[in-house]
Amino acid sequence: MTDDTQRRKGDESYAVGYGKPPRDTRFKPGQSGNPKGSQKGSKSFKATVGAIFNETIKVQTSQGTKRMTKLEALARTSLNDALKGDAKAVDRVLRLAREVGLVDEGTEAFDKLTMQQLVEEDKAILERFGRRGGGGEEGGE
Repeated sequence: MTDDTQRRKGDESYAVGYGKPPRDTRFKPGQSGNPKGSQKGSKSFKATVGAIFNETIKVQTSQGTKRMTKLEALARTSLNDALKGDAKAVDRVLRLAREVGLVDEGTEAFDKLTMQQLVEEDKAILERFGRRGGGGEEGGE
């Protein structure tokens, strides 16, 4: 018997249909279903960004030079800016703390109330300053 005859006899007992492709057209062992697909070892965007954030750099601190990851340096910089009074940095740091679970809702409500009181106090100070004529722009010439 030839290969064609043996193959035909084998096909008689095998039903071709949904989920059962003909044996001749199946992928051979070691053959890819998508031969032009992504290359072996190629990284996803998430993996690439994660690798960049985890690179270590030298940072000058008050205690001297320290080695830390870029992500840690970024978090420290944002926190330092927030402590200096940068409102956008405060928002970023609080949002980050919320996302990682460091701030609970009770603390957050207290912080909002405190910030609201500070804003009202600041407004009162500015009004008193304006009433005294200390604007600087109007009466300075």
